[in-house]
Amino acid sequence: MKLSSFMANNVVELQRTLRMSLLQGQMATQTAHATEMMKDLSQAQASSNNAPHPTSGKHIDIQG
Repeated sequence: MKLSSFMANNVVELQRTLRMSLLQGQMATQTAHATEMMKDLSQAQASSNNAPHPTSGKHIDIQG
């Protein structure tokens, strides 16, 4: 085999390793963002339960 074929195999393996590393980093970032969004959502729901709806029960829409 030629030296270039050995190097080509190494380049392919290096590209695969780099892609996997980038993918793992992106997954970790997305997981952190999703966790933060879930915390924000639970805080927003907890604070919205304390305030009554401003128009709840005041208006009845009847169309015939």
